[in-house]
Amino acid sequence: MTTEIVLIQLWRTRKAAALPYLLINDTRGYFGANSPEAVSVEGAVIPVHVCSNECALRLCTEAERESQQPTNRIIISRKQLEPDHLPDLQASSSALERTLTGIDVSKAMGVENPRPILDRLPISVFWGLAPFLRFLNDYSFERVLLASLLGDETALSAGWSPEQVLDKLWYEGILTRLKQVLAAVEPEEKRVLEAEFLRLLNPWLDSAQRAVVEVAVLEEAPPPVLPLCLLTSILEGWGTLDPPTLRKFLDGSELGDLFVDVLQDGNDLSGLGDWGRRIAFRADDRCSKAITYLETEVFPRRPEALAEALTTVVSAVSGRGEQRLVRQLVRLLESDGGLLAQGLAITLSELLGISNISALSGLPLEPVPIDLTDRLESAEAQEWQRLLELLRRHQSREKYEDHVALLEAMITLHRLTGKAEALRVKTAGLGWNAWLDAVDRIYLPLSAQLQEALVVSARLPGHFEMSKVGDRARQALAAIAADYVKFYTDSNTGLQKWIRDKIYQAGTSRPWLNSDVIEMAVKPLMRDLDLKQVYLVVFDGMSVTNWTMLRDRFLMAEGRELFRAYNGYGPEYRAFTYLPSTTHLCRRAIFAGESPYVFNHWSYATDEASLLDRCLHNLGCKPPGWNQAKHYFCYNEKEIDPETLRRDLRTLVDTPARLKAIVFNLQDRLLDKSGISSLQEIMLTYVREVALPFLRRIAAQPNTGVVITADHGFTQYDKKWVIEDLKTDNPGREVVIHNRCLEYKKMRRTSQGPPNAVRLEDTKCYGMPSDWTAADLATNVDSYGWPRGKDRAAHNPHSVRGHDHGGLTPEETVVPVVIYVTRK
Repeated sequence: MTTEIVLIQLWRTRKAAALPYLLINDTRGYFGANSPEAVSVEGAVIPVHVCSNECALRLCTEAERESQQPTNRIIISRKQLEPDHLPDLQASSSALERTLTGIDVSKAMGVENPRPILDRLPISVFWGLAPFLRFLNDYSFERVLLASLLGDETALSAGWSPEQVLDKLWYEGILTRLKQVLAAVEPEEKRVLEAEFLRLLNPWLDSAQRAVVEVAVLEEAPPPVLPLCLLTSILEGWGTLDPPTLRKFLDGSELGDLFVDVLQDGNDLSGLGDWGRRIAFRADDRCSKAITYLETEVFPRRPEALAEALTTVVSAVSGRGEQRLVRQLVRLLESDGGLLAQGLAITLSELLGISNISALSGLPLEPVPIDLTDRLESAEAQEWQRLLELLRRHQSREKYEDHVALLEAMITLHRLTGKAEALRVKTAGLGWNAWLDAVDRIYLPLSAQLQEALVVSARLPGHFEMSKVGDRARQALAAIAADYVKFYTDSNTGLQKWIRDKIYQAGTSRPWLNSDVIEMAVKPLMRDLDLKQVYLVVFDGMSVTNWTMLRDRFLMAEGRELFRAYNGYGPEYRAFTYLPSTTHLCRRAIFAGESPYVFNHWSYATDEASLLDRCLHNLGCKPPGWNQAKHYFCYNEKEIDPETLRRDLRTLVDTPARLKAIVFNLQDRLLDKSGISSLQEIMLTYVREVALPFLRRIAAQPNTGVVITADHGFTQYDKKWVIEDLKTDNPGREVVIHNRCLEYKKMRRTSQGPPNAVRLEDTKCYGMPSDWTAADLATNVDSYGWPRGKDRAAHNPHSVRGHDHGGLTPEETVVPVVIYVTRK
């Protein structure tokens, strides 16, 4: 190590060799973390101590001074010590008379006449130079210093290819280190170093490349990347260049399109003026060579260079020129040749992935970090959709499906977030029908799109930071969800009022509840004499978002529709579920046609087929020959093997009957509680592999009505609150713990749940069973859990990801109700 060589030499040349300690004042910090713990001098090991203050200095020699038996040591003080600061220590020390300098270190390394510039070099640069000092006998000091900055001694004589030079300068940080040195030295030394640096590199570069390096080294604020240097080297004399000359210089080049419109009304690129004034290329062939070099050498190897160059150019344009430049850029993105020969890695992946550049006000793109500009804050900003259309048509689009999908997600996120923020301002005055519309059009799509964007961004090969847009969407969703809780639990607007108003028809003064499905959707189909049979199909946990995906991909894809809308009906409605949105309450409410408080007193209250039988009787629409054992079917793989289930369900579908009820009960079992699986992917897979074959079988039957609905939706959670202050097991059970709900059986209440949970004390008013004394419902990203293993309430909340239901969010408590008839 160079530092070890220096310490050995300083030890050997100390003035009072008989003294055991060498005390070095090192206030500039030449020795620090890279100092050795000891050095070996002629077989003897000399410990080295780097001390930041007097206390540390005393401590490292305290035992020896007390025993008066000092041993050889090198002590480096980071604090300047004057004579008699530490008399007992200094009495045993040979000390340098002043603080250590670069000249001292250089002499210790054998340099006979060190230059004063050594004392002014940054410490990191100095140590980078130290291994090269041995070349001073053959080369000038400036050339040796520059070789150390380049990190390659072969640069002294052998030379590099132009690509090596430019890569090292811009992409390996050498230009930054050179600027650091130039800022630290005297003006005259700076001029000498600049001249020597150019003499060193010029033999390896052609004329265009030399100009690039010159402007980067000599200017106070050089361009950030190589391509911009090349662009400015082409456009000499910014103040005098007129549009006709500019067109002549760049005629036929795609890059030229970026500038033609900008200058046609007298606008200039004044922000880039200083960068180009030293460049004086007037010959057209040189300009052509520079453009060719960009397109054939730089961009294929460094596509990020184009992205950053265009970004910087656009950010430097002011006024109307910026908008014209953006339009030209979009036109450039649309083309398939020239700069785009490398595909969307330049136009999308890299432009989308620019980091540490905040001035992208004119680009219709999302950079990283996300920087939504004022121009794109409009929810209907056309730049987003225009760019997306261009990318979709691009010949290389298939290579970048994930990038395009992410851009689609970002466009939707951006627009929906704006609408969600506008909605948040007026939620206090919304009635149930306006709430359903807002949840359907804004809240649920935004929630689903946010999750989709996170999934897509995770598939990209490089990290894509979308926290700004994501956080903005989350904040809007959280605010709307909080207002939704108030609306749903308010006795004057929500569920309590709707239960009191059950005497009124659903959809008039009150919304549909899921207990209205049979009366409002199934019964009208059964009274239609043109329909031979009617199906009620209930999916376990199919949210509105999932239903929309299933409808558009499988059931009603354009040109491949399995069903048609029933005359005079929606065909789609939305229904609210009862609280909590648990399967054993909400699905039974569908089949009973009543609230859990009512049907829980009936015989066979837990048997869905028996509840349906009684509901049909109560509504006066029980068809002749109805057999609850034969005409109700639950597809549940937890109880019967799949092959038997498929055989029995085919038999039911093929057997004529006026009414058939089918429950697809599989999603709870498939849900990955760790949160790894996508809820949408689970539902899509489930329907495609299990339900879709039977729905197609139903669709092939003539004159058939179909009602499709769900018992509840799902939401995500990422926290678990362990409940251990109440009894959860019989006998004496005080609470039943569901993932998103606490079902109280006695009067005691937990104090260990999430702070934003909603406690419902008057259970009858919410339609809950009479044996419930109260309920706690999660409203955010929380869930409940049992104490087991290391999960204790003292550590609440625990991190755990998954999907579940039972809480109070729009995702869980709004379900689809769809009325179709077959096409035959």
